[in-house]
Amino acid sequence: MKFLFSLVLLMFSSVLTIAQDSNQLNWFTNLEESLDWAKQNDSKVLMVFGGSDWCRPCIKLKKNVLENDIFIEKVGNKIAILYLDFPVRKKNRLTITERKYNESLAAKYNPKGLFPKIILLDANQEIIQSPVFEDQSPESFYKLLANDI
Repeated sequence: MKFLFSLVLLMFSSVLTIAQDSNQLNWFTNLEESLDWAKQNDSKVLMVFGGSDWCRPCIKLKKNVLENDIFIEKVGNKIAILYLDFPVRKKNRLTITERKYNESLAAKYNPKGLFPKIILLDANQEIIQSPVFEDQSPESFYKLLANDI
């Protein structure tokens, strides 16, 4: 009986893991890794400059759109999310290396320091568009990207 219970538990946890994985986009914090993934999957990179602990629109974008099941389902493997975080609270601080890396990308792609700043890149780092998040629904935000992904 213990064996049967263990087997059922193992099967359930495997199904749960698969279900959780299917509700995740391809998230990266490194441009080179996201570009490699985009090249391998014939997709684009959605670069997002966000402030995870201070920027209310950034938090809304991440929670209400990028992590939303509807958006994830529509996008599938068409994009990789490159999330470049700029937290300010001490408990959320990035390492010096991570901070410098994010700042170097901000100098190139977000010199005005806008948050959230969103850029859709192709696998060759060419800017396709810079959609603006205005508290759209996941469906509406997807429609901004749909023609280019």
